[in-house]
Amino acid sequence: MLIIFLQVLYNYNMDEKELKKIISTNIRMQRAKKDITQEHLADLINLSATQIGALERGVSMPKIITLMKLADVFGVTVDDLLH
Repeated sequence: MLIIFLQVLYNYNMDEKELKKIISTNIRMQRAKKDITQEHLADLINLSATQIGALERGVSMPKIITLMKLADVFGVTVDDLLH
């Protein structure tokens, strides 16, 4: 997974801020599609609602394991969350 993450940064010449924005948008969209609250998502992946909010605002970068859990809950690939 880390390799995929680094490839995204390298291949698209993205800085961390841009990647946070993409990931945050995708998390928000996927959560809306599933019609679940931040609190419910937090429970599903063992984070706090505050942490989910920070991810959705692009304030923090999710760990690889968090991306994997999110992808599983949403029924998408980690790659889908990164693009």
